[in-house]
Amino acid sequence: MEIQLQELIDQIKKDGVEAAETQAEAILTAAKAEAEKIISDAKVQAEKLILDAKTENERTVKSGEDALRYALRDRPAHHDPDLHHPALSRDREGLRTPAV
Repeated sequence: MEIQLQELIDQIKKDGVEAAETQAEAILTAAKAEAEKIISDAKVQAEKLILDAKTENERTVKSGEDALRYALRDRPAHHDPDLHHPALSRDREGLRTPAV
C-alpha cells in the first residue's frame, strides 16, 4: 500500500510539473509575440514621425526661402542690386550651392 501511495504522489508531481512547463511555454510564446508586435508598431510609428518631420522641415525651408525671395524682391531700389542670399542660390539641379 505504501508503494502505491508513493507512486501516486510521484505521478501527481510529474503531472503537475508537466502542466506547469506547458503553461510556462505558452506564456513565453505569447510574451514573445506581444514583444514582436510592440517592436513592429514602434518601428511603424517612428517611420511615420520621421516622414512627418521631413515633410514639415521641407515646408518650413520652402516658406523661409519664399519669404527671403519676397523680401529681396520688395527691397527698396537704393539697396545694392548685387546683394544675394545663399539660400536663394541654386545650381542646375535645383540644389543649394554655397555663396562664393
